[in-house]
Amino acid sequence: MRQSIRNDQWVYVLVHGPEGNEQLLGQQDPENNISFIPVFTRKEDALMNINLLARKKGTRYEPQA
Repeated sequence: MRQSIRNDQWVYVLVHGPEGNEQLLGQQDPENNISFIPVFTRKEDALMNINLLARKKGTRYEPQA
Protein backbone atom coordinates (compact mmCIF):
# COMPACT_ATOMS: atom_id res chain seq x y z
CA MET A 1 0.00 0.00 0.00
CA ARG A 2 1.43 3.37 -0.96
CA GLN A 3 0.84 6.40 1.28
CA SER A 4 2.10 9.96 1.20
CA ILE A 5 4.15 11.00 4.20
CA ARG A 6 3.85 14.55 5.46
CA ASN A 7 6.97 16.57 6.32
CA ASP A 8 5.95 16.71 10.00
CA GLN A 9 5.05 13.01 10.29
CA TRP A 10 7.15 10.32 12.00
CA VAL A 11 7.71 6.94 10.35
CA TYR A 12 8.74 3.63 11.89
CA VAL A 13 11.44 1.19 10.77
CA LEU A 14 12.53 -2.10 12.32
CA VAL A 15 15.86 -2.01 14.16
CA HIS A 16 18.05 -4.82 15.52
CA GLY A 17 21.45 -5.17 17.16
CA PRO A 18 23.09 -4.23 20.44
CA GLU A 19 22.66 -0.73 21.83
CA GLY A 20 25.12 1.63 20.21
CA ASN A 21 25.39 -0.58 17.13
CA GLU A 22 21.76 -0.80 15.98
CA GLN A 23 21.02 -1.54 12.32
CA LEU A 24 17.94 -1.09 10.16
CA LEU A 25 16.20 -4.19 8.83
CA GLY A 26 16.67 -4.02 5.07
CA GLN A 27 15.00 -6.24 2.49
CA GLN A 28 15.82 -7.39 -1.04
CA ASP A 29 13.64 -8.12 -4.05
CA PRO A 30 15.88 -10.32 -6.24
CA GLU A 31 13.30 -10.48 -9.05
CA ASN A 32 13.49 -6.71 -9.57
CA ASN A 33 17.06 -6.26 -8.23
CA ILE A 34 15.88 -3.79 -5.56
CA SER A 35 17.09 -3.28 -1.99
CA PHE A 36 14.86 -1.29 0.36
CA ILE A 37 14.04 -0.50 3.98
CA PRO A 38 10.37 -1.07 4.88
CA VAL A 39 8.77 2.05 6.42
CA PHE A 40 5.52 2.14 8.36
CA THR A 41 3.36 5.11 9.36
CA ARG A 42 2.20 3.45 12.59
CA LYS A 43 4.13 1.43 15.18
CA GLU A 44 1.29 -1.09 15.28
CA ASP A 45 1.65 -1.70 11.53
CA ALA A 46 5.36 -2.41 11.92
CA LEU A 47 4.62 -4.94 14.67
CA MET A 48 1.84 -6.61 12.67
CA ASN A 49 4.01 -7.00 9.56
CA ILE A 50 7.28 -8.13 11.13
CA ASN A 51 6.50 -11.80 10.41
CA LEU A 52 6.14 -11.04 6.70
CA LEU A 53 9.73 -9.76 6.40
CA ALA A 54 12.94 -11.73 5.91
CA ARG A 55 14.94 -11.61 9.13
CA LYS A 56 17.57 -13.53 11.08
CA LYS A 57 16.18 -16.22 13.36
CA GLY A 58 16.77 -15.60 17.06
CA THR A 59 17.34 -11.86 16.56
CA ARG A 60 15.09 -9.34 18.34
CA TYR A 61 13.58 -6.60 16.19
CA GLU A 62 12.01 -3.43 17.50
CA PRO A 63 10.07 -0.68 15.70
CA GLN A 64 11.59 2.75 16.22
CA ALA A 65 10.58 6.18 14.90
